[in-house]
Amino acid sequence: MNVQTVLVVDDEKALCDFVRRNLEVRGYKVLTATNGLEALALFQREKVDLVILDIMMPHLDGLETTRRIRQTSITPIIILTALGEETDKVRAFDYGADDYLTKPFGVGELLGRIKAVLRRAHWSEPSVPEERIVRGEIFVDLTRHEVMVRNRVLDLTPTEFNLLVYLMRNSLPLTHVI
Repeated sequence: MNVQTVLVVDDEKALCDFVRRNLEVRGYKVLTATNGLEALALFQREKVDLVILDIMMPHLDGLETTRRIRQTSITPIIILTALGEETDKVRAFDYGADDYLTKPFGVGELLGRIKAVLRRAHWSEPSVPEERIVRGEIFVDLTRHEVMVRNRVLDLTPTEFNLLVYLMRNSLPLTHVI
């Protein structure tokens, strides 16, 4: 069975540890970060199946982190925050969150929401996931959001990456080029 990786992002270390312990005991691999910048770095480096993050964090808040993840990924995101107003929830969904849970929370409810969003994500996955595209000397790793040309990694913005992927997926075979 494939172990699912969850990225937990919160500037409260005690909360991160609590969630991590509860998920690890249930067989999940857990990565933790204390702010959005750390989370984005981990997200780009690791294969993450689910992100759980707070909104109010230093350096880069959870909404902006969600927005940036959504530029390149459909990985499920659960917001776990003390902000409980309807406007906060609507903003989070507008930024790309899949679910929203307010603190304080019960472990049972969090686990139920995790299972639900992972189940929905699994249903929407293509039957044969495409992990890389190769055209000539250009290699695109879709899982890591990495582009290599002649064994050199290119630093692309999310828009450039998405455009390149689109062009590579829709390119004609070389035998059809006039």
